[in-house]
Amino acid sequence: QEKEVRPDWKKPIDPQIGKLTGYSNYFNNGQRVAVRSAELLPDGHSLVVLLPTGSGKSLITQTMFLKHGLNGGLTICVVPTTALALDQASKMKDIIRGQGLSSNSLKLVWSSDLSNDEKNQIKKKISKGSQGILFCSPESIAGSLLPSLYRASEEGYLKNFIVDEAHLVVQWGDVFRPEFQSISGVRRGLMEAAPAQSKFKTVFMSATMSKETYASLKAMFADTGEFQLINATSLRPEPQYWSQHFKTPYEKQTALMQVVHSSPRPLIIYTTKVEDSKSIKLKLNECGFERVECYTGKTEGNLRGKILADWSDNKLDIIVATSAFGVGIDKSNVRTVIHATVPETADRFYQEVGRGG
Repeated sequence: QEKEVRPDWKKPIDPQIGKLTGYSNYFNNGQRVAVRSAELLPDGHSLVVLLPTGSGKSLITQTMFLKHGLNGGLTICVVPTTALALDQASKMKDIIRGQGLSSNSLKLVWSSDLSNDEKNQIKKKISKGSQGILFCSPESIAGSLLPSLYRASEEGYLKNFIVDEAHLVVQWGDVFRPEFQSISGVRRGLMEAAPAQSKFKTVFMSATMSKETYASLKAMFADTGEFQLINATSLRPEPQYWSQHFKTPYEKQTALMQVVHSSPRPLIIYTTKVEDSKSIKLKLNECGFERVECYTGKTEGNLRGKILADWSDNKLDIIVATSAFGVGIDKSNVRTVIHATVPETADRFYQEVGRGG
């Protein structure tokens, strides 16, 4: 039916934020409080922002960056996946172009797909305070970008340090990607390198965070108690839920194909293992589905970009994916989310059903 289920919670935007971004409304009061809190956060302090999926956390990144612009410093945004980095960078480029600040050649994502010349150019811009904003992984800030970031911090160019999907610092940092937990040491070192009058702000953003995860973040990042929390989480009214248990893999696969045939699209099928994603895609192809792609942590860089572009442009009906796909990616018309395997955590389940609705 495509009718709005979520109440209209829009609030008039603050004039200075509207002027920076071109938006006329906040999505809801939680977003308004979060943006204001980030705006008024004292230098050197940290803020945790919890907003439901689809409530516009990216506006916080946008306003913090636009306050200093391309040549007034650096906002570093640590993101968990290349897909999210590309998605965020694309939206940021639209805003930058809308403000008349730059051309299409701007590089806002640090990834393995960049040439050596492009990487060196970004490092130089970081050191000189003219990069503006960069979306990157925990591995890169703890590795190849670190010397440039130290030079930027020492010169007072580092303005904002943002960690998106911050719950993953704890969830993934324990075993999956230990570099997530190195963010704490990197940030502390950069803060110590910054001049006393030019300390940067730190913001952690997420849609899901348990009390234990929040306590862990506070232990890792609260320097002298300067650690604030904005919690505007709420249950979302849009999704409807169904679940079913199967005794055999064949029984489950048969049911999965039936569900895909009868469900509204676009839809996402989530698995835990890469090989399961690939086998489900092949089965869908055998059943006659053609507008299908598979997206996992092992998907090649160029193909990742093409899949994301096709997904955004409604050229795909079905994505079969692991948790590598979808974190923080906005697509307004996803109609169905299917979990072909039970996710490892309730947080991951909530994040992934949040792709729809």
